[in-house]
Amino acid sequence: MKVPIQDPADVLFIVPRFHTNYIGWLHGLSRLGISFRMLVQTFGISENHSLLIPEKIDPNEDYFKISFTKEFKFKKFFILLMHIKRLKPKLIIFRFELNFTSLVFLVNILLSRTRLLIYLQWPLHGASYSKRFLRTFFTFILRIPTVTPVLSHNDSWIGQSRTNTVSHGSFFIPFGMPLQESAPTPVGLPASIGSLRFLTIGKFQRRKNHMETIECLMTNDKFRNSDSTYEIIGEVSNAEHHKILGEIKAYILANSAEDKIHISLNKSHSEVLKKIEECDVFILMSCAEPASVSNLEAMSYGKPVIIKSGNGTANYLKDERGGFIVSSREEFEQTLNFLFDHPDFIERSCNENLATVKELLDPESVASKLLNCANYEAII
Repeated sequence: MKVPIQDPADVLFIVPRFHTNYIGWLHGLSRLGISFRMLVQTFGISENHSLLIPEKIDPNEDYFKISFTKEFKFKKFFILLMHIKRLKPKLIIFRFELNFTSLVFLVNILLSRTRLLIYLQWPLHGASYSKRFLRTFFTFILRIPTVTPVLSHNDSWIGQSRTNTVSHGSFFIPFGMPLQESAPTPVGLPASIGSLRFLTIGKFQRRKNHMETIECLMTNDKFRNSDSTYEIIGEVSNAEHHKILGEIKAYILANSAEDKIHISLNKSHSEVLKKIEECDVFILMSCAEPASVSNLEAMSYGKPVIIKSGNGTANYLKDERGGFIVSSREEFEQTLNFLFDHPDFIERSCNENLATVKELLDPESVASKLLNCANYEAII
């Protein structure tokens, strides 16, 4: 496959798909005057391409189907190397996953002899033995630094010393998040005291716990007997999504909750941000969540966040100050009651979350740290 020649890029991201959690890093690189491109394996339904338009590695074939069979094309094995030679990046940031495609891509990158930074979504502290072994292989055998936006699934990283954010050639680098211009000051109390507008964002997957969240809200007297509402912004792109969406719609209909529970599908990123700006409380009760970013977007608008422990970015939140990190359904129910009984918490948490985003998630500062992990002074 022949690929066209283009201008070189300072930084080349090679990732499965363009996810919103890259936006903060891209904002920071842009402010530093760093050029960047992105190669992806697939496109999502709704993506924010305001900073760059990613390029699919092979637009004519599904790279995930590559395998050592009679259909295997040897030339296709090196297609990524062809793209790297075309773009001539000074630094590659590669999202590594535990699958065959990642191994193929890693071989291509190593053959290009380009400076490399491996991006993982495993916690710096507390990862499984197999993941720690692989990370050690990268850093000590291949001599490749790795970065992760997840410090730990248990401890808060706010106020941590440098020794706790660096481990044997592996670095904790948080997601960057620009402070939203529309929320520079506390938003004040909800328009109708006693009524709260709750919002969540997530695909219609079982692990997102949409149904459990709805059940907790609908069994809460304060929610049910007020003008409070709950909106789910979700993606529907496969059979599982359709099945779970159908279950939720059936529950809403059976409980006559059409005026309480609202569903929005496949919204653009700008539409999602508008919904966050309009809500009072952001909820993210999903489990097995490697590193979500929607909760950080809510924080950038000064919104209080209720998030389940175990989420890779839950500890970006100041617990009981910018929101609540809950570990069970019972804790979630108690938190709902607290918010209805203490509406002034919403204003207080606004100050906390805006301060956290401004001081710790500044995109330019985060991007500088990201580049420094690769000892890449030549770019800055």
